[in-house]
Amino acid sequence: MFERYNPWFRVFPLDFISRTAHMSASERGVYIACLCYACYKGELPANRACMSRLGGWPRISTRSYFVVRARLDADITDGSLVLVPPPPGATF
Repeated sequence: MFERYNPWFRVFPLDFISRTAHMSASERGVYIACLCYACYKGELPANRACMSRLGGWPRISTRSYFVVRARLDADITDGSLVLVPPPPGATF
């Protein structure tokens, strides 16, 4: 039996502020929700609809989707976001 899987991630406030300064407040909310999702699932939201649900929106605008997605992709490229899948058999 596996222990309960309880992932976490470190946030550096100045990095977060500087990386999201160009985003609206709602885009920042979707961004942090995507980071939480990635930490928990080991992958980014699959599409725009999933990202909308994470942000609590009926539908995320095209502009907002691309702003948030570009930031997440840049975080992966520069190594600030490393996606690690949960261990096999992990319970949530």
